[in-house]
Amino acid sequence: MWKDYFGFSRREQKGLFLLILITVLLVFFRIIFPLFNPSNNTIVKLDSLYFINSEKNVFTTTKSNSGIYDISQFDPNIVTFDFLTGIGINERIAKNWNTYLQKGGFFQTPEDIMKIYGVDSVLLFQLMPYMKIIKPVAITLYEKEDKKTDHLIDLNRADSLFLTSIKWSNTMIDTLLKWQNEYWIPQFFKQSTLSKWNIDSLYTLKYFANPRYSSKSCKFDFVIEINKADTSELTLLKGIGPALSRRIVNYRNKLGGFISLDQLLEIYGIMVDVIENNADNISIDTSLIVPLNINTASIRRLRDHPYLDFYKAQEIVEKRKIKPFNNIEELLALKSFTDADWNKVRHYLSTEKK
Repeated sequence: MWKDYFGFSRREQKGLFLLILITVLLVFFRIIFPLFNPSNNTIVKLDSLYFINSEKNVFTTTKSNSGIYDISQFDPNIVTFDFLTGIGINERIAKNWNTYLQKGGFFQTPEDIMKIYGVDSVLLFQLMPYMKIIKPVAITLYEKEDKKTDHLIDLNRADSLFLTSIKWSNTMIDTLLKWQNEYWIPQFFKQSTLSKWNIDSLYTLKYFANPRYSSKSCKFDFVIEINKADTSELTLLKGIGPALSRRIVNYRNKLGGFISLDQLLEIYGIMVDVIENNADNISIDTSLIVPLNINTASIRRLRDHPYLDFYKAQEIVEKRKIKPFNNIEELLALKSFTDADWNKVRHYLSTEKK
């Protein structure tokens, strides 16, 4: 009976053999083959540089001078511009990343790198397996900690009290505190190591420090009126590229104009530091605001306003069918409007054509 292969026809027998052969080959290539051919999707260390194949958008391995592969992780809080571009990250993203760190930014979790303009979910997914955040203990707590614990120290945040506790001289302390305003140190050091430093050790560190962006270098000799600037003018602002400038203009058109710089935070991709860096270069003329006439605007135009929605727009239209609005304060009588809604939208509505 077994010779009949459980009653399969000759054609079915051939198909069964082919299926088994394919299954065996898949198992071989999935489990056995990688043992003889190490995967290329591995990040490695070569003289403190890491590499990503930018064409295939995957990590690749590279042999060190010793011929040994060093599979490593990195801390996104202590990377440099050269390191980021060395692993294949776009120069603009690397610059934004480096600037964020130089201004005192700190990633609490790997997902926080999404704060950097230009970092998307695809890049986060690629970097996630290789990121490991080392969180230094707060400097002010060192005296309460177990002295046997060898903490990692961030010299960018070290204060004079801590530096005195590890026996640094007054000259070394004054020098570092001055450098903290001028340079950013892209590395953590063990407390035991720092306690052995002298002034020569400190001056050697300066060769590896990166200059901070001074406030003067962030300012430009122009002022842009945010309610009438076009996309090309907006790109003159620090941290605003073509994509963000288009979002600003599109949001402004829907809104009717800006009355405060804080409203820029409502636009996807704009962070607080972008506004702070450009505060001296932006002016706001509220007379340029184009109000929305609640007696004539269509329900679609009303619901498209950032501070309204379909239900508010529908209630406005139903109300004016009975009787047109005499003033915008009458909106407070509608069920869908709260005091918070009113405070946000009152600058953008009218009952008369402008």
